[in-house]
Amino acid sequence: MATRPRPRGHPEACRGYTAQRRPALRFAPAEYLTARLLLPAPLQPDVIALVAFMHETGDRFDRGRRLEREEALQR
Repeated sequence: MATRPRPRGHPEACRGYTAQRRPALRFAPAEYLTARLLLPAPLQPDVIALVAFMHETGDRFDRGRRLEREEALQR
């Protein structure tokens, strides 16, 4: 298997990508693997981080009781 693409720049960006890659793979394995196979390597870290972000925000909207979620959305 090819080496993982690494974001350019600060070491924090590399650590952040690595931290988001695992949840993205668990939550959306087909999308993760599709991105790895079809996207150019420089785009992969951003797309994979976006998938992880979408999962996390969607998960937060689904937690708690309905009234609490509605109140949180009003803020």
